[in-house]
Amino acid sequence: MACENEKYNGWTNRETWALFLHLTNNEAMYREVLEVLKDGNEMDRSLGEDTLHKEKALKIYVDELRGELEDMEIVKLLIRDVGSFWRVNWKEIVQAFTEDLQ
Repeated sequence: MACENEKYNGWTNRETWALFLHLTNNEAMYREVLEVLKDGNEMDRSLGEDTLHKEKALKIYVDELRGELEDMEIVKLLIRDVGSFWRVNWKEIVQAFTEDLQ
């Protein structure tokens, strides 16, 4: 878990904040993320889990974005701004989208 002094704008760290900003700043990407999380949500419900599949689904979505669309300017900015994706708190991002999944 992150240290308290590592928090950034109320998020676990700068990487988590930056990724969330990118995922919510573009209408098309935001809607795609909601669809990805809805699919993960159905899997979590059927297995009685909390956020495990939503986290995995989101991570796969972002990894695919990074790998397949590196020539797109929006993805280049996302990669540059986030930096260390291993530091992203995926669960925190999923929880931030939870209200929009209802």
